[in-house]
Amino acid sequence: MKNTLLSLVAFTLLIGCSSPQNKTKTFKTSLPCADCDEIVSVLVLDDNGSFSLSDTYVKDTNQTFTKNGVYSVEGDIIIIPSDDETLRFKKDGENLNRLDFEGNLVEGEFRDNYNYKLSK
Repeated sequence: MKNTLLSLVAFTLLIGCSSPQNKTKTFKTSLPCADCDEIVSVLVLDDNGSFSLSDTYVKDTNQTFTKNGVYSVEGDIIIIPSDDETLRFKKDGENLNRLDFEGNLVEGEFRDNYNYKLSK
């Protein structure tokens, strides 16, 4: 009886230790800003489907706007829904490229600013 109880406890601990944990990935970039120095944008994706997107407008007094919710994935596109605008990000290796409103890669002088790099 004692051996059975010890085996049951050991098995329970083993199962508990091997259960998967939610993992998060954090991506960062610096977006251009017309009336401030920059917008520090941080996107956090949890493998359970939740996200947090915070944009900090860097100027005399920093102001941060945060959106939280559930994202979806269609192929290599991550979709961040919002009441005012839906954002799309295309996977690019470990990084993400934020797409324009038409679903295309951002072109032009500021295209590198829309590449969110995975923080390690």
